[in-house]
Amino acid sequence: MTIQSSSEKSILEKTAQNTEIVAPPEIKTRLKSKLNRTPWQNFLNKITHDVPALIGLVFILIVVILSLAAPVLAPANPTKQFDSGLSDIGEPVAPNAQFVLGTDPLGRDILSRVLYGGQTSLLVALVSNAIALLVGTLVGLASGYFGGAIDMIFSRIIDVMLAFPAILFAIALSTAIRPSVGVVILVISLINWTSVARVVRAQVLSIKQREYVEAARAVGSKNSRILIRHILPHLVSPLMVLMALAIPVTILLEASLSYLGAGVPPDVPSWGNMIDDGTRYYRTAPWIVMVPGIAIFFTVFGFNLLGDGLRDALDPRKRRS
Repeated sequence: MTIQSSSEKSILEKTAQNTEIVAPPEIKTRLKSKLNRTPWQNFLNKITHDVPALIGLVFILIVVILSLAAPVLAPANPTKQFDSGLSDIGEPVAPNAQFVLGTDPLGRDILSRVLYGGQTSLLVALVSNAIALLVGTLVGLASGYFGGAIDMIFSRIIDVMLAFPAILFAIALSTAIRPSVGVVILVISLINWTSVARVVRAQVLSIKQREYVEAARAVGSKNSRILIRHILPHLVSPLMVLMALAIPVTILLEASLSYLGAGVPPDVPSWGNMIDDGTRYYRTAPWIVMVPGIAIFFTVFGFNLLGDGLRDALDPRKRRS
């Protein structure tokens, strides 16, 4: 493999110098296939050979499939309180034949709640980040492209938003409004759009100075056409990476808010609510905290691995190397 890689490198150098190429046919064939790859094919080739990213994708798929299949896989209603779910002294029941993962302090089945809790956590993470992506992209495009007063106003708004600690800001908004899944999505969207706007603004400031954008202006293209045709496509890669890394942060934020009582209502299955329910029994019934904690860990770990893989696959410097 080392000899072949060195040979390919030599061929590339000779190609750049327009000199005669002498190489085995198999190396020429492989080099030709590499040179003819589209950017999408290069991305797929890179990501499919990234073992950590594939492991992260497997974790994510497992969590998503189990959450979507909760109505089929869950042995009981997640809000149902079983008489047999509590011991004679009112303590949660340990894992047994009836309750595979045990019960919580109210006698509810942990397995059912963790499956349905995945739906809540993923729904909040995906919808809130989709809203943040839309708002942040629009604000970043306007701020970076038009500049002037528009840039100053949006930049000051972003600075004010970032001046507040995210968790305290979320708690303040959640307590000011009646807690619900929709409110949690709105609160997290208000927090996350600022980071998207800053990334988009920085990218637009760089892209709008390039020759093809100047050429589009010179031929009289409208601003909307320049933004959509010449600038927005170059933002896809960084936004993909940003969203892949923002989703696990959102899952942790939602769990933290629910744990602190400022997230989704207690009757809605949520990993954060489950951890909050189990804090008083972490010694006598550790499974109440461990099961949702493990679910959060694998979900966040999977998205982080996938996000790192996307960043490496979409980094033009690494593609050139």
